[in-house]
Amino acid sequence: MKIKEHAKNWPPHILIGVGASVMIATCDKVLRARRYQGADDLTLDMRKRDRIEYTIVLDLPDGLHERALIAIVDAKEITLGELGELDI
Repeated sequence: MKIKEHAKNWPPHILIGVGASVMIATCDKVLRARRYQGADDLTLDMRKRDRIEYTIVLDLPDGLHERALIAIVDAKEITLGELGELDI
């Protein structure tokens, strides 16, 4: 199954950003994926075309976090839309 099919919320919700004005778009680039401190979720640092950066939380079922992280890192430069299509 694809990441977006496993995710509890798709698109993921914003954790840190520039106020409520940041709108998540599938064309936004994924800069970095990492484990969220104190939880099993993954955080994704994102960048919009106008260079605004924000962080989102990718909430996946237990046991899929490591597989998702590996798939994202292996994909290198991807957009949020492409990330959602990765099989895990």
